[in-house]
Amino acid sequence: MRAQLVTLGPHAGSIRDLARGVRLAARPYVDRWGRDYLEPADALRRASELLPRPERADAVTWVPGHDGSPGPGHALAAALATSWRLPLRECLLRPHEIPSAHSSGERPGLDSVCDSLAVTGRHPGRLVVVDNVIASGANMLGALRTLAAAGRTDLIVMSVSIDATAGSGAHLVPQGGGWAATRRLSCRRRAEPPR
Repeated sequence: MRAQLVTLGPHAGSIRDLARGVRLAARPYVDRWGRDYLEPADALRRASELLPRPERADAVTWVPGHDGSPGPGHALAAALATSWRLPLRECLLRPHEIPSAHSSGERPGLDSVCDSLAVTGRHPGRLVVVDNVIASGANMLGALRTLAAAGRTDLIVMSVSIDATAGSGAHLVPQGGGWAATRRLSCRRRAEPPR
């Protein structure tokens, strides 16, 4: 499986403030941020303007939140789908919660993330898989691995920012002007959730 990664840049400065605004569209305010964020509606509009529409894309989906809610990825995916006039599809569910990478002190590993996700059904065509921030990369790689196990291998990954410094054991590292996975994306077939 190959996936193209498109992001606005590192999780710092104005890009970080934009990513925080997208997060606030679905999650509560974090006191330690002070005023270092954009208002959610402005952040979603700005991200939709800045992230380029892929040439070949058939639908937009998102990585579910750690608690099983649609989360910030959904807010961004919905804004992008509207801007690009593409269908928004729920392709992944998180029937098993995992600890929040932002508040638990320990980021969930790739295996835990994969075990927490399930594919919702068949979605033909090329998918754009969206999350607001790629921190360690475990959440996004787990989503890609889960989709690949279900036969989805034509994927584009989009996020506002990427934070290669987030925690030890990052799963994505800078390489040759882009990003590379530090672990092989071996896939195991996952059962679809009950309907």
